[in-house]
Amino acid sequence: MFVNKFLILVVTGVLAATVFGAVLLPRPEAQQPVQQPIIRTAKPSTAVPILSAPLVSVKVWDRPTTLAGTNSNKQEGGGSVELYDNFIIVTRPTGERVVVRNEHYSELVFK
Repeated sequence: MFVNKFLILVVTGVLAATVFGAVLLPRPEAQQPVQQPIIRTAKPSTAVPILSAPLVSVKVWDRPTTLAGTNSNKQEGGGSVELYDNFIIVTRPTGERVVVRNEHYSELVFK
């Protein structure tokens, strides 16, 4: 009698685990798709300068001007400057071009 009750409990437990296990386990088709990272490829720039003019002078800073602390600058003069949304391009009289991000220059003077 004890063996029969034990077998009934074991069989009931196995059946319950099988039924509820199948219900509770996530099904592969129900899983959310994995979000793929967005990969941006570089496209050729078609940016047109906002302004292009002969350069009188500009101070180019080593660090952003918004940061506190010491900061050194270099005075550029002559040549030309092209102004874009996020940076400027300074062309020195020797033909060398330097890209300077916003907040890294001040006192821009042009003709």
